[in-house]
Amino acid sequence: MTDQDINVRVASLRATASFLMSVDNEQVLAQFRALIPAMLETVVSALKAGTHLSESSLDCTIELTKIHPTFWKDHTARLVKIVADLVKMKDFDEGVRSQACEIIMHLAEEVPAILRKIPEIKTEFFPALVQMLTECETDMDVWADTFEEENGTNNNAYSTGISNLDRLSVQMKQTLTLEACGNLISECLKHSDWNVRQAGYMTSGLITASCKDHMRGNMDVAFQSACQGISDAHVRVKYAAIFNLTQLLDHLKPLPQKKYHAELVPALLKIVNEE
Repeated sequence: MTDQDINVRVASLRATASFLMSVDNEQVLAQFRALIPAMLETVVSALKAGTHLSESSLDCTIELTKIHPTFWKDHTARLVKIVADLVKMKDFDEGVRSQACEIIMHLAEEVPAILRKIPEIKTEFFPALVQMLTECETDMDVWADTFEEENGTNNNAYSTGISNLDRLSVQMKQTLTLEACGNLISECLKHSDWNVRQAGYMTSGLITASCKDHMRGNMDVAFQSACQGISDAHVRVKYAAIFNLTQLLDHLKPLPQKKYHAELVPALLKIVNEE
């Protein structure tokens, strides 16, 4: 496919999306769902072509999703797979990867029931977001000077992963989130690379709010894991474990404060003294 061909296809995609966004009758809109496979293939081709065309194709896809989130209903699995594959591409522009995530997040917020029926949300998209958490700052001096890195407001992969894991887990609810993240977290915490271990603790902390019933029922295991992370050799893993611990203390209060006071205070004092 020539550059001219893909430019024409992206222009056609934008025109089609613009027209569909102007349609306010669901029955009329349904007549155009036959176009979806070609639209998605154009998005894939644009992603392969470069940043400018990627942004253009994603922009119109996001806008169409905002206005007609049910339009993709029969092709949601394919859409999730396309976005997840893009998110996993570490060499791709971080802004475009963050932009792509918004397509799935709009679906999660507007039509969560549809997403919960798609296996790819567990097998592809959640793992892609966890991978983003492994793409963290490796220069400890730079990291130490970064203000509130975990607020999810930056456009880098790490911040995008944090923001979207939090939002997605809330919409997908406890059962699906645990099915998607349970084994991932366990594998991360046992990994030899520190950035993967810290991603495991961050993920565990980020899903605590949506999985607090499970955490409450398995509180001993959850707190034991977080406290083990505080003793990790790497400062960023320690920090992530403390983040995990604070989420548990916040969302399960006041029971953990009462039950683990004697164990938690010495553990936290130890890390303070070490630093």
